Amino acid sequence: MEKNSNIIHKTKGIVKNIFFITLPTLFILFVILEIIFRILPVSDYPKFDFNAKYALRTFDMNWKTSGQHSIGNKCRHLSFWSLNNEGWNSDIDYSKTKKKKRIAIIGDSYVEAMQVDTGFAFPQILRKAFKDSVDVYSFGIGGAPLYHYYHMARYVDEHFNPDIFVFNIIHNDFDQSLAAHVNYNREFWTLEEKTTKDSIYFVPLRPIFDRSKDGIKSLVKRSALFRYLNYNVNIRAVMAYQKFKKETEGSDNSPYFENNTNMSLLIEDAKKINDLMNYVFDDMNKSFSDKNIIFIMDGPRQFIYENRYLESKVPEINSMMEKACQKNNIYFLDLGPLFFDDYSQNKIRFEFEEDYHWNKYGHDFVAHSLQQFLLDKKILH
Repeated sequence: MEKNSNIIHKTKGIVKNIFFITLPTLFILFVILEIIFRILPVSDYPKFDFNAKYALRTFDMNWKTSGQHSIGNKCRHLSFWSLNNEGWNSDIDYSKTKKKKRIAIIGDSYVEAMQVDTGFAFPQILRKAFKDSVDVYSFGIGGAPLYHYYHMARYVDEHFNPDIFVFNIIHNDFDQSLAAHVNYNREFWTLEEKTTKDSIYFVPLRPIFDRSKDGIKSLVKRSALFRYLNYNVNIRAVMAYQKFKKETEGSDNSPYFENNTNMSLLIEDAKKINDLMNYVFDDMNKSFSDKNIIFIMDGPRQFIYENRYLESKVPEINSMMEKACQKNNIYFLDLGPLFFDDYSQNKIRFEFEEDYHWNKYGHDFVAHSLQQFLLDKKILH
């Protein structure tokens, strides 16, 4: 009986300590950290919404329409973003009425371009380079893969009727288009591979947009501390990488990464990736038969800086992409050789030290490379 009494007494003591010491201490610590991170230029990001008709992730215009972005745990390279009348990060509003040639540039976070001030991403620089004689509208959403771009283009075509589509391709756009390689909540269009006795084919999978946690997400986004952990430290990616590293450590088949992409997957599944390219290109040609379509593709920047261009696996994937484009009568601009020539001459990097996204110089270079390509190919005539 006395033993039970001691257990009850100790339990009450533990509960009392939790409620009157531990929890208040944690709360005070949270408040202090929150105050500190509200002083620092912590990244902010628009809240997501969902376009049910096209099943597309969009930005919520009823939330913040402007904010700031910084890079890394030291909150460096401060930039400012602003959503326009149609909910895209751009320095101009978009009009559904077309009075001149119109270019639509579609992509992921490289087109979204929160890492530079609004107006200094390559689509806006391209528009200014043409002295506003051409409309250049950009549609970027972080995390979107290649197949999702096709559905973004369907939305863009119906609302803005561009003459030219430009798709900016990053190497992880391929594996992330295949449902089998997507190991998180599937909020983008992907393709499921199906196999029969005689053939392999793809089945489109509509995105799943879970709104059940909207309230919690909104509350978290109001906290500077949580935004710092999510956007600046990128804690989820860090944890995922550590888990992946632990699982593959010491393995004879450790994956080979380049350009933030598991290149081993792309090379081993080359036929599947080639089939994916042709599947998407065929859909695009059928849907946008009256448009000019251009794909621009990133190069092996780190290998360029280290003077190891010929050792990179990136040109192999770019060459595969180029051949698929030629087969489908689509224009292709490979940025790799252009990056190589420019860096050989100027020794200026195209991205941030802490972040592989293009910096202001990178965006400027891509814009003028695309402008020259459009002029050389007489695409605007």
